[in-house]
Amino acid sequence: MKTLFPLEDSVLHIALSNGRGGLEKFVVFSSLYLQKEGINTGILTFKDSWIERMARDFGITVFTEKSREVIHRYSRILIHSSKDLHWIFFYLRGGQKLIFRVPILQSVKKQDPIHRYLYRKVNLFIANSNKTIVSLLRNTPAAKNRIKLFYPPINHPKCSLRKKGRNIIFISRFEPNKRHIELLEAFSMLRQTGYKLILVGGGDGSLKRRIKWRADSLKIPLLIYDYTDDIWKYLSESLIFVYPSRG
Repeated sequence: MKTLFPLEDSVLHIALSNGRGGLEKFVVFSSLYLQKEGINTGILTFKDSWIERMARDFGITVFTEKSREVIHRYSRILIHSSKDLHWIFFYLRGGQKLIFRVPILQSVKKQDPIHRYLYRKVNLFIANSNKTIVSLLRNTPAAKNRIKLFYPPINHPKCSLRKKGRNIIFISRFEPNKRHIELLEAFSMLRQTGYKLILVGGGDGSLKRRIKWRADSLKIPLLIYDYTDDIWKYLSESLIFVYPSRG
């Protein structure tokens, strides 16, 4: 069986979050990615959360927050995730391996005892951008040979194209560092015509107004939607997915 790294059993993703942002999507898509690599996965999260519904949509095994005892079945290592740093820990049954989803580490102190302890234990770091890898190596040079770069968007039948269209979709919370305005500028330079830009996400209402004003000034056909559980409808009607950037 092909494997991403030498694991012998299941991996549990600890994702005690009720949001709809990149953290939650990363958990689901990385679970699917590991499954494609022949590794069984499950997710522990809050009951009736968006991430639970999303995971079940993709056929991923989900344990709800009321089933905390499942952690003991999957791991001897009990480390709670830090909401401030958006950590996710991946546990192997028996505690033999520890996988760590890496945040942007600018705020992580190199000499922090808990980080020194964790990084010595980690068998694999999963990063979702080159910027994250640079930040990780700046703080933890010894991690160089234990990093896997993974982009959350994957090919899955649920997201397959069902309707012909010329939509370009961007799914991200509305905040300045996601660079919506830069996306509009880039879209305006398209030589081909007939494309429509779709933005999906919650967040700053004032930024949405700025985006609409800029789209009008550039004469860009733009649709803005709030988050929805049926986000696959928009994905399946779009030809291009734009990956959010914090650059």
